[in-house]
Amino acid sequence: MNARELQARPGEIVVLYARGHGGATGAEVTVGGRSAEVLYADAAPGTIGVMQINIRVPGATGGGEAVPVEVRVRGSLAMLPLAVRP
Repeated sequence: MNARELQARPGEIVVLYARGHGGATGAEVTVGGRSAEVLYADAAPGTIGVMQINIRVPGATGGGEAVPVEVRVRGSLAMLPLAVRP
């Protein structure tokens, strides 16, 4: 759970979930315009049709309550906010 009170810190691992990628594996993720290390991008264990993407928040990510995250899977783009502690 990510919120104002539970902000991610640079270097921490964050888990994202996505639907509708038809068993796709692999993803490219940016946080605040910086490339994030993708540690896992495949089916979420115990689910059908849900992709789990584990990333490490880049070390030089600026803080804020709504840092933009871009997730690209098979040419599809999803955008979401992430609260990051400076």
